[in-house]
Order: sequence, then C-alpha cells, then structure tokens
Amino acid sequence: MLIRTWIDHGRKKKLCNARPAWQSIGYRLSTYKSSMQTIGTDQLIDILQVDTENRTVTVEPCVTIGQLLDALIPMGFTLPLVPTFDDLTVGGLINGCGFGSSGRKYGLFQHICTSYELLMPDGSVITASHSRKSAQPSENHALFYGVPWSCGSLGFIVSATLKIIPCKPFVKLTYIPCDSIE
Repeated sequence: MLIRTWIDHGRKKKLCNARPAWQSIGYRLSTYKSSMQTIGTDQLIDILQVDTENRTVTVEPCVTIGQLLDALIPMGFTLPLVPTFDDLTVGGLINGCGFGSSGRKYGLFQHICTSYELLMPDGSVITASHSRKSAQPSENHALFYGVPWSCGSLGFIVSATLKIIPCKPFVKLTYIPCDSIE
C-alpha cells in the first residue's frame, strides 16, 4: 500500500516497515506488524551517487555494507566506520545503533551521515541534514539528530548520504607479543 492510499483511508492503522523478521536483527517478534499498515522498502537497494570530490556516497536504506564496500573499495574509498557484518543495511545501522571497531575515532554509524531523505507520515519527502560548512545551512536540524536510534518511528529513510575516506589496498600491522601485563 502506498502512503497516499493510507492517508486517503483515514490513517486507521499505525505504519511500520514490511521487512520480515528473518531479515531483521533484534529480539522482538514481528507479530505486532499484523495489526499495522506495512510499507515495503525492500526495493530501495541502490547506490545512488558516489561523489569522490566531496567524499560522500548517497545510498538507499536497504543497501548492505557488503554491497557498499564492493562498490567503494575498487574506487579507492571506504566508509570511515565499517560494521562487522556485511549483511547489515545502511537504514538499519542508522535507525538502530550501528557501530564498528573504528568507532573510537569516528563515533557511531550515525556520525558518518551528512543527510537523510525521509518519507514522512503526511506523505511528504523531506531532507534532514547537518553541515559544518556555513555556506550549506542545515535542513531540519532537529530531525537529523532525532532519526538515529528512532527505530523508524519518525519517518522512513528513503536515502542517506554518508562520508567516505580514501583507503589503501593493504594495512601494515605490527605484532608485539607480551608475556605479562607489565
């Protein structure tokens, strides 16, 4: 069902994502979805734009980390924060609590995001962003900071723009064995 049809029918049910439980990472049973109006986002699987000059990538919410890295690494780029599992989606990492081992330097997954395009409950599509550049003022600043960890309760992510960084084809590692804690 399209969101406009839901609005035209009087918004009688709450909205939720149609993603099946077997595709989700969480403890909650998906039986709650039977009493709600589901909105399918499973076709939003495209990488929309890679901007190497501004070091950003714009993707749809169901793009997985594996897909994204497979596209970025041959171009010499990667995400500043790479979660452990390739099957995690960008939308899930934003709406949930996405993190990775480089979080000590880059923060949580939400901290590498520069903007979100959101489908709102009234059917409008808006952009929520934050820009540190004074020439590009932020849009819907409060909403930008409210989306992470909201579990999709504020709107459906239609696309997200993420920061990217250059990467080398290898990592130099030095192993130093330790015999004691001293």
